[in-house]
Amino acid sequence: MSESGAFEKRRRDQSLAWMWSEVKDTLEERFRTSTVVAAKIQNLETRVENGDLDPATAAQTLLNAFLGDD
Repeated sequence: MSESGAFEKRRRDQSLAWMWSEVKDTLEERFRTSTVVAAKIQNLETRVENGDLDPATAAQTLLNAFLGDD
């Protein structure tokens, strides 16, 4: 691959990475500021920190709340 071809591929890869970074950042911001999630975060974080709840269950509980599946 020529230097210009390698540069263009790297630029495309960076653009895709930036796109997905923006998606993740926006989703996390909306997730954390969701009223149903915000109401549950503190309790679930405390339970995970204390070992009373496993992280996967806490995460699924938050996701279910955010997605309206609970």
